Amino acid sequence: MRFTVSEQMWCLFCSFLCGLLVGAVYDVLRVIRNLIFTGKVSVFVCDFLFVAFFSFASVFFSMAFSRGATRYFSLIGDLCGFFAFRFTFGRISLPLWRFLITKIRLILKKAQIKSQKTMKKVLQPIYKILYNTNRKRMFFAKRHKS
Repeated sequence: MRFTVSEQMWCLFCSFLCGLLVGAVYDVLRVIRNLIFTGKVSVFVCDFLFVAFFSFASVFFSMAFSRGATRYFSLIGDLCGFFAFRFTFGRISLPLWRFLITKIRLILKKAQIKSQKTMKKVLQPIYKILYNTNRKRMFFAKRHKS
């Protein structure tokens, strides 16, 4: 089976795109690991998911574009695409995500405080009724007990 130069170049280009996709998945997992869930377990889970996705993507790519054979240039294309994403968009994405997640957390915190104040105002009359009813009942219970 011949693998022409044009097919090899197309395979290299597609493996570069596959590497970009793997880099984007790594970036999402890095954001989850660094900003949302912090700890050793999350690092292990995110790294395991990344390795599983990278191996699946590499095998799927070699099955689809390289006629089932793993070629060194396709692995090099994967790595070049991954590092191209990592050192270009990956450098600005974590601060951008950190900014967005901080703003979202701030908005959710304000909404939580506002809803707590609203619920306190709504439930205050009910609390007073229940408190007074319970106090009267306890008063009568004490009177009859002695």
